Amino acid sequence: MHQPEALGISKELKEQGYGLMCVGYPLTDLVLETVSEDEVYELQFGEYFAKQALDPTNAVNIERDDYALSIANMDE
Repeated sequence: MHQPEALGISKELKEQGYGLMCVGYPLTDLVLETVSEDEVYELQFGEYFAKQALDPTNAVNIERDDYALSIANMDE
């Protein structure tokens, strides 16, 4: 699948066969298998964000905003 405008997915994931069907098009016949977008997100960002969020020495860069969480959960 040719996807030069797929800026939302890393080169490594493209090489593993992942693609964004919204901006890709086939160069030959192909069969697509869809997966949850969460799978791609986790593969691309999950491990990195989890490492930062769980790093106790990273308080300057990772702050928990309880007010924003309250609004998001409609607890406010």
